[in-house]
Amino acid sequence: MSKQQHGKSGVKSEAIVVLRKGKPQLKLDRLETILHNYQDHPVAIISVFGEHRTGKSFLLNFLCQYLRENQSADWYKKNYVKLVNTFHWKGGVERDTTGIYMTDKPFMLKNDKGQDIAVFLMDTQGTFQKKFKPGECSLMFGLSTLLSSVHVYNLSSGLIRDNDFQHLEVFTKYAQALTERNGEGDAHILSPFQGLMFLVRNWEMSDYESGSKGGMEYLTEVMKTDEDGNDSIRKQIMKSFSDVRCHLLPHPGIKVTKYKDSSRSSIKLADLDESFLVGVDDLGNCLFSKENLLVKELNGGTCTGKEIMKLALEFKERIKSSDTPNVDTLLKINETVGFCQKLQDFEAEYERNMITEMGENYMEPKKLVSLHEKCQEETLSKYAEHDGLTEEKSLANKNYMRQCLSVAFKAMQHKNNARKENEKILIVGKAALAVENLYLDEMEKVASAQYLEDLTTAREKAVSATEEAFQTSTLDCNQDLVKKCMKDLHNAVKSKHREFKRRNAERLEILDQKLSMLVVETTMSYEASMEKEIKKTKSEAELDRAHQNAHKASVKRFEENDLVKGLGLKSKKDKVQSLSDKITECFQTLKKDTDTPKSENEKQPEQDNKMNYVQQQKEAQAIFEKRKDLALTYSTAFNDHREKYVEDGELYKIHIKAKQQALKAFSDFEKDISSVAIENYWENKDALEQELEQLFDQVKENNVKNKKNIERSLNPFYEELSADYLRTMNKASRNASDSTLGTLHEVLVSSINEELNVEIPYENIQQIAIATCEGMLIEKQDEVNNGRNIWKELMDQAGASTVGLNVGKTGSKDGRDSVVIESILANFNVNISQLASIQFLKSLKF
Repeated sequence: MSKQQHGKSGVKSEAIVVLRKGKPQLKLDRLETILHNYQDHPVAIISVFGEHRTGKSFLLNFLCQYLRENQSADWYKKNYVKLVNTFHWKGGVERDTTGIYMTDKPFMLKNDKGQDIAVFLMDTQGTFQKKFKPGECSLMFGLSTLLSSVHVYNLSSGLIRDNDFQHLEVFTKYAQALTERNGEGDAHILSPFQGLMFLVRNWEMSDYESGSKGGMEYLTEVMKTDEDGNDSIRKQIMKSFSDVRCHLLPHPGIKVTKYKDSSRSSIKLADLDESFLVGVDDLGNCLFSKENLLVKELNGGTCTGKEIMKLALEFKERIKSSDTPNVDTLLKINETVGFCQKLQDFEAEYERNMITEMGENYMEPKKLVSLHEKCQEETLSKYAEHDGLTEEKSLANKNYMRQCLSVAFKAMQHKNNARKENEKILIVGKAALAVENLYLDEMEKVASAQYLEDLTTAREKAVSATEEAFQTSTLDCNQDLVKKCMKDLHNAVKSKHREFKRRNAERLEILDQKLSMLVVETTMSYEASMEKEIKKTKSEAELDRAHQNAHKASVKRFEENDLVKGLGLKSKKDKVQSLSDKITECFQTLKKDTDTPKSENEKQPEQDNKMNYVQQQKEAQAIFEKRKDLALTYSTAFNDHREKYVEDGELYKIHIKAKQQALKAFSDFEKDISSVAIENYWENKDALEQELEQLFDQVKENNVKNKKNIERSLNPFYEELSADYLRTMNKASRNASDSTLGTLHEVLVSSINEELNVEIPYENIQQIAIATCEGMLIEKQDEVNNGRNIWKELMDQAGASTVGLNVGKTGSKDGRDSVVIESILANFNVNISQLASIQFLKSLKF
C-alpha cells in the first residue's frame, strides 16, 4: 500500500510508481486522478533524482515551503515557521523513498507569457540502490525524465564528479533506448529532453560563490576536459537536454542531523543555516520565477495534463512484457580475479610512496595533486608489468584501479588537510599572541593613561605594530595560510580595540566627574573673589571690570589644571564654555543681589543651598567611586575563566551571584547617603546594573572566543578521522559482507562517540562534535559503498564470489555483543585507540 504524506499547505505526495515483487509498476489510475482537473492546462513537472540517501525528499519539502509562501522575498526569515511535510523523509543510511512520488495538487504559477501554469513536484527513488538492478533504476529515471520539464540531478558530494556524468549518460541512454525502441512511435516521444539542473549539495568551496551564478561558472569549468572519453560524455549530455543549468547549495547545518524522520521531527526554519535557506530561495527563483519557469513541451508546443497522461500510457505500453534494453553501465566493468588480488598490493605501494614524498608538513593542494598523478602513473606502470589481458579488459582494469587510488588519495587529502588545520591553529595562535598585549600597549602609549579623544592616529600605529609582529612571528609558516589568517588577526585587533574603547569610555566618565567638581570649585572661588570686589566697588562699570578680570583669571586657572590639560581640543572647549556659563550666571545673580540687598534671613537659605550643593557634589563623587569599585569586584569573579571556556549555564550562575553581591553592597551604601544626594544615588544604581550587564556581555564575548578556539582545534581531528575511516572501511570492503561492513561502520561511529564523550568535557561541544562526526562518516560511507558496489560487480563479472566475512548482530543493549565487536576489529586489524585521529583527540587540552 502506498503511503500518502500530507503537507501543511494541503498538498500531499502520492505514489505514481510502486514496486511489486521488485518490479516498478506505473499507477496510471493515480496519475489520472492527479491530472484530471488539469487536462487542458499547461503543466510543468519538476523532478529530483540522484543517489539514495542524499536528501532529495528533504529538499523537495523546502521547494514546497517556498511555493507555499508565494515566493515571498523573506519567507526563509520566518524562523518560527515549521517546514512542510509533503514528502516523507528520514535520516540514516537506509532508503526511504521507493518508486516515484508526485504532489497530488499543483502550485499555480504564471510564466513570462502571463499563462497560468500547473506546477507539480516529483520525487524519484535513489539510484544505485543495492536491492535494485541498474535497469530497474534506469526505468524509473527514464519515466521521470520523459514526464519532467526540469530534471534536478541531486549531487551530495559537494562537487560534480566524472562518474556523475557517467551515471547520467547511462540513464540518458536508457531513456533514449525506451523512446526509440523498434524505430517507431509518435513523434512527440522522439523529442529531446528539456531542462537539466545539476544541484551540487553541501557546497563549501570558495572558488565559486553558492547559488545559480556561481553554479553556471562552475559548470562551465567542469565541462572542460582533456580526456576524449569524458569529453564525449559531456557533449552527449549537452545534446540530450535543451536547457542545462547548475546550482551550488550549501550544507543545511549540523542542527538538522539530529532529526530522524519527518513523521517524528518538526523542523523549524531556525534550525537551518541561513546560507542554506538563502540558497534554497535562489534555487526556487531559478526554477519557478516567471522568466525561469519551464513548461513541459512536446514538439515545441505546450504540454497539457491530457498529453502528460497519454505520454505515461504510451511509456507503460512500450515496457510491457519486455526485457529492459541492454546498455552499458558504469557498474559493469570486466575485471579478472588475479587483478583483484593484486590490487591491494598496488594500493599499499601507492600509499607508501605518497607518504614518503609528503613528509610531515602540509603540502599545497596543487603540489599534492601533482604528486598523486606521479605516484598513480608509477603504480599503473607496475600494473602494466603484470598485465596479460586483452586491450579492452586492460583499459577497464586501469580505469577501475584509478578509482581505487582516488579513494586512497582522498584519505591522503584529509591527512594533508589535518596538517593544514593544525598549522592554521598555530598561525591563529600567533596572531592572537601578537595582538594580546601589543595592541593595547601601543594604544596606552599614546593615551598615557588619560582619556583619548581621537583614536585614529593611535589605532593606525597600533595596527601597524601588531601586523609587523605577526608577520615576523610567522616567517617560518606557510605564507598562503598566513595570508588567509590575516582575517583572524584583524578580528583579534577589533576585539582589543573594543576593549580599549571601553577603557577610554570609563576614563571619560571618571574625568567628567572630576571636571564637574573642578567647575564647582572654580565657580565658588570666583564667587568668593567677586563678593570681596562688590564690597570695594562703587559703580556698575567697576563691577563689570572686576567680573571680567575674575572671569579671565578663573578660566586660566581652570585651563592650567592637569585634568584639563589632558583633554582634546573639543572636550576642552566644551568644559571651558561650561565654566564660563556658570561664572556668567553667578555674576548675574551677584549683580541682582547688589541692586536689591537682602536681609540676613533671606541670605541664610542661599548659603544653605550652596552648602548643600557642595555636599551633593562630594557625595556624588563618593557614589561614583563606590560604583566603579563594585564593578571591578564583579569582574574579578570571572578571573579564573578568562582563558577557559565555561558552559553557558555555569557562566550565567557566576554572573547572577556576582551581580547580586554587587547590587547588595551598593544598596547597603544607601544608608550613608544624605537626602541631597539621594537622586544621584538612584541614578548610579541604575547605571551600575547596566554596567554589570555590559561587563557580562564582554565575558560572554570572550567565552564565545574560547569556544571557537575549541571548535577550531577539532577541525584537524575531523580531517584525521575522515582519513582513518576511508582507509579502514575501504580495505575492509574487499573482504566483508554487506552486513559486516555496515556493522563495522556502526562500531567505528559508536567508538568515536564514546571517545568524544570521554575527551570533551563540555556537553554542548560534545554533542556538536558527535553530530558532525556522524554526518561526516555517513557521507564517507556512501563513498565506500559506491566503491564496494563496483568491486562486487567486478568480481561477479570475473565469476568470483563476493561473499566475505559475515558477523551477525547479537542482543546486547546497543545491538552488538562485545565479542562480536572484538571479532570484527580483529579481522580487519583495527585498533580504535591507535587510530591517528583518536591519538590526536587525546592530545588536545580542553
